[in-house]
Amino acid sequence: CIKLRSLSITIEFLLTLKDLNIEKYKNLTSLPNVLNNLTTLKTLDI
Repeated sequence: CIKLRSLSITIEFLLTLKDLNIEKYKNLTSLPNVLNNLTTLKTLDI
C-alpha cells in the first residue's frame, strides 16, 4: 500500500545517498540503525 510504496522510495533514496556518500554509508552495519530511524520518522510523520 502507501506504506510499502513509501518504503521503496525511501530505500531508493538511501541507496542514492550511499552512492553519493560512500564513506559515510560504507559500513553496512549502520543500515539497520538508519532504517530504524526512518521507521521512527515515518511513524511520527503519519
